[in-house]
Amino acid sequence: MATTTRDILNIVFRYQRPAIIFSVFVLAATLVYAFATKKYYTSTANLLVRLGQEQVGTITSGENNVYITRREQEINNESQILKSSDVVQAVAARLSGQDAITEDKDGIAKLLTDNIDVKTILDSDTLQVSFTFPDAEIARKVLSIYLEEFQKHHISAYRDTNEIDFLKKNVVDSRARYDAALGRLHEFVNEHKIYDNNQVAMLLQQYDRVRQVIIDATSDYEHNLKKKNRLEGILGSVPRYEEYSVVDARNTQLNKLQGRLNDALIERQSLRERYTENSRLVRDIDGEIALLRQMIGGEPESVTDTRDRRLSDTYASLNQTLLTLSAETSGQAARIAELQQRLGDIAAEIARTSGDAQEYDVLRKDADLAEATYEKYHKEYTASMIRNSAAQSDITNISVIEQPSLARSPAKPNLKKTMALSLLLLVFGNCALIIALHLTDSTFTTPEQAARALKLGVLGVLPRRVTAAGEPAISPSLPFPADLLREFQRIYLNIAHAGKDKVVLVASSQPSEGARTVGVNLARFAAAYPRKKVAFANFSPAPVTASLATPPAGTSFNHIVADGVTLFQYHPGNMADELRFDILKELTREFDQVFVTAPPVNSFPDLVLLRRHVDQIVYVVEAERTNRHSIAYCIDVLTGYGFENIGLLLNKRIFHIPRQIYGAV
Repeated sequence: MATTTRDILNIVFRYQRPAIIFSVFVLAATLVYAFATKKYYTSTANLLVRLGQEQVGTITSGENNVYITRREQEINNESQILKSSDVVQAVAARLSGQDAITEDKDGIAKLLTDNIDVKTILDSDTLQVSFTFPDAEIARKVLSIYLEEFQKHHISAYRDTNEIDFLKKNVVDSRARYDAALGRLHEFVNEHKIYDNNQVAMLLQQYDRVRQVIIDATSDYEHNLKKKNRLEGILGSVPRYEEYSVVDARNTQLNKLQGRLNDALIERQSLRERYTENSRLVRDIDGEIALLRQMIGGEPESVTDTRDRRLSDTYASLNQTLLTLSAETSGQAARIAELQQRLGDIAAEIARTSGDAQEYDVLRKDADLAEATYEKYHKEYTASMIRNSAAQSDITNISVIEQPSLARSPAKPNLKKTMALSLLLLVFGNCALIIALHLTDSTFTTPEQAARALKLGVLGVLPRRVTAAGEPAISPSLPFPADLLREFQRIYLNIAHAGKDKVVLVASSQPSEGARTVGVNLARFAAAYPRKKVAFANFSPAPVTASLATPPAGTSFNHIVADGVTLFQYHPGNMADELRFDILKELTREFDQVFVTAPPVNSFPDLVLLRRHVDQIVYVVEAERTNRHSIAYCIDVLTGYGFENIGLLLNKRIFHIPRQIYGAV
């Protein structure tokens, strides 16, 4: 039987979960690699290899000299020189000690060997040199140094490069000395707080200004002190108090009593507006008014005092002036003391700075000398490099036509290439995964697979039904599943079409394959629709319903009637095992059709005793679970026992293809 589109789609949709898991893993790994891994940048430069003094050879042919330029060999030679150990070691020697890369010379050499790439472009006589590093700026810098050393390797064959090396070493050393001298100078300035070369002169000027202020303040203080002393002498001769006579004076007590009386009268008027005459408040204010009037009547309007003694006005004026002078002289004395303290601090600072200034001048001159030496060697090194560059075209066949580039985007990981490879891995990886899972699968998914493998007819297919909680939706204790009426009708007709169907054994390889459930529902269908008198005999230990779980007294079988089917349950112990199947003779005489279930075939050797009672076997196979080798073994056992008319029933089949797609194909 040819493989159909439905077969392929069934395989694809069956393994869609592992395919999705694989796809998620690939995408996650791709994203991690693309965005979380360390990025590397590539700096690229192009070198032109032209006919030069190095690679020109001559041969003699008769009287003519023939110049031969071996282009391909020449470019390949330059490529090998670029990657040679001499050039790598020279670059490593220059880079060793730079913290941005590493201090290990051997490590630098290995890093250069692993990350330098040279490509030859024969059509244009060009070498493309690239260096890869996590930092784009460092990659460009290293490649520039690499090309310098490569060119120096060529120049050294015809010109002494010791001059350049000597000058370069002096430049580096003088620069280091200059940086060290400048560092010592800055450290001294920061430590001793020197901000200006004329700091000592500025401190002296400040010292003179403060001293002049102290002189002026002392002069003012002495002048005020003399005035204070004279005023104290005058104040000692002036009497402090003086006497005077008073003829008549107003009695102030009378005025106070009169004012209080007026207030009491006003308050009484206010109270009479709110209270009666007999109220307590009114009576109290009336009593107070009467008392005040009595006191006013006893006070005279004026009093006479003939003599008095008071502070002299002259003394008070002189004393106030004296107090002012005393406060002013005290403030001037405090200010003079503060200025003298400040003058002492400035003098100490001058003494300290004078010593620091000498050392500062020494450090300043040392830094200036180191700077002049560095500039001298740098000019000589630049001149030597210019001379070598001018003569380079005459002594080497290498010229840089494109300087090392500064990469703006990383070379690794390459996002486009990574995504393309990820897409290919998703497509081909999922295909390989699905094919591998399908080839290693030892179960049956479709009835066609079972029919091809076991060479038996397929009586029907029952789908897998579960509840929302994941429990089986079909069981012997539940009513007949009406939504599967058509499937059971097809199975029943195929059983009838196969030949004898008086006694039908529903068998399986495992207890969980649902043989007992299928047998009970087939019996229910036969009792309801063909309207036959149907019995169901269960020889398995597990009863069909809970009501059949208790064995009756004195017999091995108990039975009930449910949905028009008489259900018999065998309980071992009350009869010999070889006699328990004799009940089928009675059932075949009493009922139109009998369905029988027994323990799994591979664990029930007494099944051979059923051979003379059973007309047909419905062998139940659970889809995607039962091992096909176990099924084939059980079929061979049944065939060996002499059973005939064996048909397959694929139970709990999962329809992986969505309904809309299944209908379309």
